Amino acid sequence: MSTRRFLPILLCVAGVAGAQESLVLQGTFSDAYYARSLLPGLVVDARDATFVACSQPDPMNPCAPNPYPVNLGPIAATGGLWTGGRVIGANRVDATWAEMHGPNNAGFMFENDSFTVDGLRVHNVGDGIRPRSGAEGFVIRNVWLSYIRDDCVENDHLLGGTVEDSLLDGCFVAFSARNTDPTVDGHDNLWTIEKTLVRLQPMPGPPEGGDLG
Repeated sequence: MSTRRFLPILLCVAGVAGAQESLVLQGTFSDAYYARSLLPGLVVDARDATFVACSQPDPMNPCAPNPYPVNLGPIAATGGLWTGGRVIGANRVDATWAEMHGPNNAGFMFENDSFTVDGLRVHNVGDGIRPRSGAEGFVIRNVWLSYIRDDCVENDHLLGGTVEDSLLDGCFVAFSARNTDPTVDGHDNLWTIEKTLVRLQPMPGPPEGGDLG
């Protein structure tokens, strides 16, 4: 079955008291949604959108390479909100950790300051959600992540932020906060995780060896 891609609809609500500008995404996106010029305070409504992730195609369900199905920026676009959406990996379920980790990939990546991700669903990708440099004060809430082959939430830029009211239902690593760059200093930052249920899951071909780990 072929996928369909619908162009986003921009809803301008200027002039309405207390309203924010909104972007509505609908349909199936088999290519990366790569948005580098978001407006400050933009609300992205992706409740009717599906994004296909692909780094290790399943021969039974071929897919075009798409390691970053959602990739948001820039740093200056502060205070935005992403609500809903499904990031579904078409990756081989038996792909090893090295195969999934080699082509650097993440289901949802953003570098927006004070950005909120609310109600996102992510399944069968390398890293689930990845806040990057610039995403200080991030909030991740009401998300459901499953069969995440490496880190459910990768915060390797050592940012301050919050994960709350979420279900991490099958992670190789639940929360990652490590950077090999000595110039990245996060010792003054606070990462808060609360009201979140986490389940670690053995994955095929772990880096320490063996069939599952």
